[in-house]
Amino acid sequence: MSTKQILHMNPGQGDTSYARNSTVQGIIDKEKLDSFYIPLYAPLEKEVNEIIEGEGSFKINKMQMRNPFSGMEDALVGAKMIALAIRAVFESTIVFHFGSSDEIMDEFAMTVERNLSSGSGWRAVLAAEYPLVLLCLSLTRVI
Repeated sequence: MSTKQILHMNPGQGDTSYARNSTVQGIIDKEKLDSFYIPLYAPLEKEVNEIIEGEGSFKINKMQMRNPFSGMEDALVGAKMIALAIRAVFESTIVFHFGSSDEIMDEFAMTVERNLSSGSGWRAVLAAEYPLVLLCLSLTRVI
């Protein structure tokens, strides 16, 4: 099953772009907005292994991947919970680039939640072929 891109994290293209949202316009400097880009890539477990072991500095002792929403009832998982998780992941990057602003981060979280609430939104994220996962690694430095 494939999902459509729900929220653009690039300088802002389309109606769902957080950065081009009319509420944010005027808060964010246009030059900073135009230079902002978060390339997202979600590697498979095999790729993570190959990258770490191929680089040669570390040996993988143990790797665990967990879907943070696995086993939770639908009533507990929703657009707001996922929006807050996305905010937690990206907040330091956004603050580093644009500066600290509760107004920007609050609008970011509300825009993500609004977009996840429309259509199949958050359910599509959870039903994706490769769902969101937390990755925990135990590594040993190779000398």
